[in-house]
Amino acid sequence: IAFGYKVFMNKKIEINEYWSSLKSSPWEKEIHAYYTTGKVIVLRNDEYFLVKKNDTFKLNDKIFTGKDGYLVLKFGYQSQLKIFENSNLEITNLLLQKQDYGDRYFTFNLKLGSVFFNGRKGKGQIKLLSGPSKVLVTGTQFILNRNNTGNSKLAVLYGSIDLDSNASPKTTVKA
Repeated sequence: IAFGYKVFMNKKIEINEYWSSLKSSPWEKEIHAYYTTGKVIVLRNDEYFLVKKNDTFKLNDKIFTGKDGYLVLKFGYQSQLKIFENSNLEITNLLLQKQDYGDRYFTFNLKLGSVFFNGRKGKGQIKLLSGPSKVLVTGTQFILNRNNTGNSKLAVLYGSIDLDSNASPKTTVKA
């Protein structure tokens, strides 16, 4: 990140556009569309809907971004999950109970594509599944990419994450 910009997948993203002006209650119990552009759809109960800013997502929603689609989800303690183009993400848990690290969390399953998570402003709790791998996060920034063959790549930009994978023992990955 340099001069407030991050280049990822040949796209220049102004980080401040998405995250610096966020104002939220101490704990957002729902997942909202904070920012969207291009074609972004959600599959809910066998029906497709176009995603608009401020839409609320539900358990088992499947989110798809087109070749020009981008979506920033806002939830928890000012946490954001940026979903890049050509991605497929499912919301698999909205439980607000003590789990793993003794705090609340949301669970997402990245089926295809790339996401950027930002939890630096507070205690961002997220469990992100990507095939046989699981990332447990509190207060960090990372990028996760999963290709169409099921292989995943992870880059931790700030803080640390706990990575649990069938390919290796559970480990902590630091920036």
